[in-house]
Amino acid sequence: VFSVLMATVKVGQQQSLTDQRTKANVSGATLTLNFTSPQLVSVLLASDVEVAGADVTIKFDSTKLSVLPSSLTAGPLFLTTGGIVDDKEGTFSFSALSKTKTVASGIVASFVVNGKNVSKMESTEIHFVTSDSQTAVLNLNKQNILNQSLGISFDLSTK
Repeated sequence: VFSVLMATVKVGQQQSLTDQRTKANVSGATLTLNFTSPQLVSVLLASDVEVAGADVTIKFDSTKLSVLPSSLTAGPLFLTTGGIVDDKEGTFSFSALSKTKTVASGIVASFVVNGKNVSKMESTEIHFVTSDSQTAVLNLNKQNILNQSLGISFDLSTK
């Protein structure tokens, strides 16, 4: 009985070590939102492997903020498509494709936001929607490698 228990513990420990090594070898990407005053929001990419593109959905408070979809501009290494605002849901969605197979970091896209219905200095937050694969970063094999996404909070101008 003692040897069976020891064998079970050893097998359990080995499985745990295998899982940790697998997690350490997984490549991934981080998407970050960056606000540049007075109105520009940029989507930044940092990845440890080359990416084919990204599908992006950003959540915002549509009572405090408006997103101008016509202002969507691709970063120097990407092409963008979409730029769809859903004010009812408070989302902004677009896709970006890399121009070359060697893109691993840089500015994916930028767009303009405006404060609305602001009577005093207020702050708001925008972040990526990552549930149900709404935001994804695809590697060259078309697999989602998004590991982390970072939103931002910022003050709205009373202009």
